[in-house]
Amino acid sequence: MEQTEIGRIRFFVIATFLLFLVLFLITGAAVFGGAPEIVQIVMKNVCAWSSTFVLVLFFKRLYPGRRFLEFLKAQFTPVTVSDFLVPLVIQLGLAAGAIAAVMAISGESLNTVEVVSLSGIIPLLLINITSGPTGEELGWRAYAQQELQKRLSPLTASLWIGLLWGLWHLPLWLVSGYTGLDLLLYSVFFLLGIVSFSVFLTFFYNKSGNILVAVWIHFVFNVVLQIFDLDPLKIIVAVSVLYLIAASFIVVFKREEMTQPIHSRR
Repeated sequence: MEQTEIGRIRFFVIATFLLFLVLFLITGAAVFGGAPEIVQIVMKNVCAWSSTFVLVLFFKRLYPGRRFLEFLKAQFTPVTVSDFLVPLVIQLGLAAGAIAAVMAISGESLNTVEVVSLSGIIPLLLINITSGPTGEELGWRAYAQQELQKRLSPLTASLWIGLLWGLWHLPLWLVSGYTGLDLLLYSVFFLLGIVSFSVFLTFFYNKSGNILVAVWIHFVFNVVLQIFDLDPLKIIVAVSVLYLIAASFIVVFKREEMTQPIHSRR
């Protein structure tokens, strides 16, 4: 990878971290200042868009000589129903396994699990579809992942992206409400889960070449477990372990696709 390409990716990552921090502080000020709830929700969602904002604002620097609309159009390649259905089924299985594990460890029955009320489903879906899934994927996947894959294998690139993407969440860990050992466990397993999820997501995203598949997988990841009222720390641990297992299976059984460098499809 040429030094100029490395420099552009480094610039993207640093700018994304800094912009997120600024937006996060503004959101914090709105929360502590007692801003209306709708303002707080909007600001929290805006924070998730920092990578996309950086991509759009500095597109000419990141892609000299290329037009943004041309880049955007290339993200919507033809897809099939299976591109969305297969990861959905796997993710539902992983979610079910995580919930069962948490309930077993807690010694509780599955019929005691509380779910979001019917009136809360639509707000939950709207908040999620307008935050991380749509706000993060264009920057982290369509730009950073694909640029790294020009010289690195999909596995190596997804591990790097997962690590950086995970650390990008650091301010959120600090306001999670956990302290001491619980905060350490939450942060470590959150990072493990994000890195594992990055490998999982990369496989299906590369398979389709369509950003909507990445958005869909991210959306399902966020929503499924939020529907259930479970201990956040326990569910993070269970989900992280199960996605690590799923990612390992992908690497083992799709070794060539994951470990051989490929040319960017963009």
